[in-house]
Amino acid sequence: MKTFWFWLRSVYGLSGLDFGWILIFGICLVGCGPTPGQSGDFSSVQLEASKAKVYGAADGPGALTAAFDVAVSPQGRILVSEPSLAEIAVFDAQGAFLQTIGRRGEGPGEFQTPGAIRFKGDTLTVLDFMSGINLFTVDGEFIDRVSFTLPTPPELGFPTRPALLLADGSVACFAPLRSMLIVSGEVTHESWVKADRSGALVDTLVKYPVDGRYSSFRLPEGPPYVGPPATPWDDILGMPPDGSLLVMVNRTAALSGTEPVVELFRIDLSGDTVHSRSIRYDPVPLTTDWRDSVAYSWAQKEADRRNLTADRLAGIYLEGMDWPAHHPAVSAVVVGGDGTIWMRREIPIGDSIRWDLVDSDFEPVGFTFLPMDFTVKRVSRSAAWGVERDEYDVPSVVRYDVNGAG
Repeated sequence: MKTFWFWLRSVYGLSGLDFGWILIFGICLVGCGPTPGQSGDFSSVQLEASKAKVYGAADGPGALTAAFDVAVSPQGRILVSEPSLAEIAVFDAQGAFLQTIGRRGEGPGEFQTPGAIRFKGDTLTVLDFMSGINLFTVDGEFIDRVSFTLPTPPELGFPTRPALLLADGSVACFAPLRSMLIVSGEVTHESWVKADRSGALVDTLVKYPVDGRYSSFRLPEGPPYVGPPATPWDDILGMPPDGSLLVMVNRTAALSGTEPVVELFRIDLSGDTVHSRSIRYDPVPLTTDWRDSVAYSWAQKEADRRNLTADRLAGIYLEGMDWPAHHPAVSAVVVGGDGTIWMRREIPIGDSIRWDLVDSDFEPVGFTFLPMDFTVKRVSRSAAWGVERDEYDVPSVVRYDVNGAG
């Protein structure tokens, strides 16, 4: 199997300085793909998005707390992982609460911290990094657990464990790295490996450098601050719910803006690029005012805890953090089970953000606007499911329908 090089940006249960478990992941390619075979522009066709359904009551049965991930069953049910409650909430297509799946514990069908949820056919898979990948029927009956530990170099700090079932039946596994190991240069690469369900190592699926995932700068009379850059410019990648392929968005043009294109690559599970396309866009410079605003916003939150003035902290942040020359054209990518790809643009417009849709052949479908505070989890050609929070920070799952997408 070919090995290709990726950068990985993962979403963990804990932030920056220390990771206790992985909940869901994304894989990011270092811009080393082939020259795209096609080129074009983002679509100029605007699609209207409207809020169609809300799942999750404010209190009582069906009330949500964390709403980490969302899955849509083949029967149209909506499932929501709740790490704080160690369960999966289930709603019917009309929004009525049906049941919960799982409970806190270590036994069959129990979770410690349920995170990423997906469907492989009629089988629900729930990732709990502490216990493994838990398999259920669509009605919530426990089927099996894929759980094992692979040998890991002791300096990594965490074992290599199952993270995702792939469409070919294998298991993608990885060990999270402590951010300090990355910024110190003690660890320069990270790998995903492939294993079978019994835990036998099959191959290295991906290997990628971690340089640039975090920035670090020294604060006066205190530990260094370690965190991701305010405007990441590394490449990002999405995967459909069935784990059948990878879609990469190359956005390194943000470093200079001299090549204003977004490059898209579709990669199969052998690491081969099977389709590619470049899409032109107008690069937006990352202005001094924007950097100042980001730095001061961070400093205001940290000033009391750091016992420094916001102005002093903002100056340290501006000098220490890495900044690209331009905003990346795309800030997130979500791949639907039908092959539709949603790409969130970088620059907000008021309280909304633009999303561009392309089909499985990377042909533009159109663009739409969704609220800035709406976190997209699942998509199709005509809808997006995600999480919104009210003024009290209470989450609900919302479906937006898109008219005119075909």
